[in-house]
Amino acid sequence: MASQENTITNFLEKISKKLTVEVLYHVLQKLSTEENVTFDGITQHDEKIYSDSFSTCIYHFKINGIVVEETGNKRSISFPVVVKGLPSDPTRRKIFRSTDFFENEINFYTKVWPKLLHFQKSKDAVVFDKIPRCLLASLCDGKNDFIILEDVTPFDYKLLERNYCLDIDHCMLIIKLFADFHSVSFAFKNQHPKEYNDMVANLKENYFSDRLRPWYRKFLKKVWAVWTHALEKEMPNTIYERKFEILMKNDFYGQIIRLVKIKGKYSVVCQGEALLSKFLFKYNENIPESAYLMDFQHARNSSLIIDLAVFLFVCVGYSVRTVHWDELLTEYHKTFTTNLQKFGTDPSIFSYRDFLNEFLKYGKFGLGKGIEAIPLSLMNDYTDENNPDAIEEGEHEDISSIWKVKIFESQAHTLRLADTVKDMVDRGFLEQHIFSE
Repeated sequence: MASQENTITNFLEKISKKLTVEVLYHVLQKLSTEENVTFDGITQHDEKIYSDSFSTCIYHFKINGIVVEETGNKRSISFPVVVKGLPSDPTRRKIFRSTDFFENEINFYTKVWPKLLHFQKSKDAVVFDKIPRCLLASLCDGKNDFIILEDVTPFDYKLLERNYCLDIDHCMLIIKLFADFHSVSFAFKNQHPKEYNDMVANLKENYFSDRLRPWYRKFLKKVWAVWTHALEKEMPNTIYERKFEILMKNDFYGQIIRLVKIKGKYSVVCQGEALLSKFLFKYNENIPESAYLMDFQHARNSSLIIDLAVFLFVCVGYSVRTVHWDELLTEYHKTFTTNLQKFGTDPSIFSYRDFLNEFLKYGKFGLGKGIEAIPLSLMNDYTDENNPDAIEEGEHEDISSIWKVKIFESQAHTLRLADTVKDMVDRGFLEQHIFSE
């Protein structure tokens, strides 16, 4: 028995020195709602369900317990959980600024999401609850922080490969998911503006900020070269190549900083990084019927377009956008405004014309995030050069020494990049727009 306890303790200490058997027992009590329950160890899993992360280490296992019933009979119970911890390697923590992102996610789970869930319940209209339940989140010392989440994969939810091309069924599901998610904070802001501002003050911008230019500058130059090559190869001497060149010469990173800094009338709580690795899908006869939204390290108060632009231009292929663009936007707006009515907020404050104008202002963010996310999604999963567990010790001034990107020679890959720029230009998203608070 002592040997088993030592094994569990050693495993937990790899995640966090603050994650103890006592902590797991507390979570077990919370999950079981049983009075007479005792901790009975954990069951580890070798198979990888959740994607790797550079800034976070992710573990999943079952917490086991024994329930003693009134008759004296004993019954075994177990609950699957996902635990997120910080990398033990200080170099990795520093270069990927793990502590900053972790603090933001914990603030989302503890200071933002509970208020939004309570708001829905107070209106007797829970339109969005597709976030894995947070069982415990602890900010410790920047080295031993951890988050314990309910694991929904045993309920047949699964992660897709990050280079998977979504069809219209997947797209419609996620568009509705975001409409549901965004409508909650939009209505909350409309009805409780001061509480909303106090709430979102807990979310910090950890990616697009002037203070982060030194951290991001060299890497951005590397990905620019990848995109420039693709446009030279697929669309030479065209307006698309020229527009991209102008964009890069006019402080594109600074333009994206401005997009997230100026909130506008239609700001909401955004997930912040709507990449394919942030969704878990459930299927019925190969048709996606439900999805969960996860990972809130980049959660921010910003225009609702921030999430939509990333999803539509990073996760959705050019052909699907071309055929179904209006259909997707119409569905989002219909779902969003229907929810506003359920919450008691006048839906006319966000007309469809308002929605389209907002996309013209903020749609550029799809390329702002996509400029790195699309090339990374096209690369093989964590090659030797991009393995988060293979970071060498030493002084790394920025992420360019860790994140490696290379020129693509495959036409399928270069077309993916070139078509993204073409679509952005054709829709008018790469123009300079005048903003007002």
